[in-house]
Amino acid sequence: MGEKRNLRCLMKLEFNSTIFEIQTEDSILTRDIQNLRPVTLTLTRSADHEYYGSLPQKPGTDGTRLTSRVEEGGVYYFQAWNAFSLNFRDMDISPYQVHYVGKAGKDLAAALEASGRTITVTVFP
Repeated sequence: MGEKRNLRCLMKLEFNSTIFEIQTEDSILTRDIQNLRPVTLTLTRSADHEYYGSLPQKPGTDGTRLTSRVEEGGVYYFQAWNAFSLNFRDMDISPYQVHYVGKAGKDLAAALEASGRTITVTVFP
């Protein structure tokens, strides 16, 4: 059996005048990001699978899940660059690892995939 995680909706994200719920894991990372809200970020498209941009402060990551396999609709944090990342395609990013924040789903992934080089998103309560 897989490991049971405490999932709950801690965040909402606005992009292109649409609100997307992010189902998150309860962790120091998600709580620290939650404390930044509302925050507006400019994200840049990268490697034809994600948009990423810096957070205004570095969140804690102790005890959070790391992965090298990002998923469509997934929300991640790359500690080395203090980067908040929205993914619109499944991809193995080995040897890199990112911290799992949550999952927004296929609707956000489709909207991201159809977007240009940079986007603006707002993360809010």
